[in-house]
Amino acid sequence: MTLIPDTAAIQQTLTALNSGATKLTQEAGAIANADLQSLAWAIVAAKFPSVYSSMQAEQQNAAAFVALDLMPDIAVAIKAFAGTFQTQSGQMLTILTQAGSSPLTPAQQQALNAAMTALLAGLSALVQLTQAKSAKAAALSDVISNPSGNFVAGENAVQASIDSTNQNMQQLQQMLNMPGADTQAIGMGIIADQGMITWLQDLLSTLQGMVEANKGIGAQLSQTLIAWQSLIDKYQYVANQVKQAGSGAGILAPGDIHSAQLAWTQIETFAQGLSPNAS
Repeated sequence: MTLIPDTAAIQQTLTALNSGATKLTQEAGAIANADLQSLAWAIVAAKFPSVYSSMQAEQQNAAAFVALDLMPDIAVAIKAFAGTFQTQSGQMLTILTQAGSSPLTPAQQQALNAAMTALLAGLSALVQLTQAKSAKAAALSDVISNPSGNFVAGENAVQASIDSTNQNMQQLQQMLNMPGADTQAIGMGIIADQGMITWLQDLLSTLQGMVEANKGIGAQLSQTLIAWQSLIDKYQYVANQVKQAGSGAGILAPGDIHSAQLAWTQIETFAQGLSPNAS
């Protein structure tokens, strides 16, 4: 029996989740924080109202993604469980040290069972938090991937605007070769179109970046859930064995508990490093 978590596997899972959550938050933030009152957007609103209206709707969904606080909240939950583990494992060490090789007293057996129950409750809280985050992320993801939703409509509107501006620029370039053409005015029009195309392409890249970042977050949250559930299974097995044991000897080795304490300290520190603003 062991309470030692697979530190390397958990760190790998958290690294993947943090990478996906960071990318998603950055892409969503770029949309949520776009200043739709700026001069550039005023020009777009006048020339391409469908792009503007779609962006207004998309900002709400993007802001909701930013507000999810995926990694910070999970890091806080890990910190809470690490604290619970230190407290409960400390009590377990005291009980096992007192018992030595003697049979556990009823009070000691009850205290050991209570410690394991507290650890399982703490792990269940990690699962519940991750499940809640997964559910919210899935709902927001559905909005992004909905073929008839605002996000897809926005992408289509931007692409249509790029295409129409490109077509207009090509027409202006053809006009340059016409007799009596006002080359200065036409040239200014071409420059304006080029600038608009660049601006719209940047916007399209931002929207597409959000779509791509959205694709992986569900799988990353699922892997995190699997990691927590595997720990629950592992700790539940230990809890069952503790309930059946009649003596302190061989139930749990103090060295194993010390190693588990160190492992959870490392996992907590690692999670806080991924999300330093978590408290």
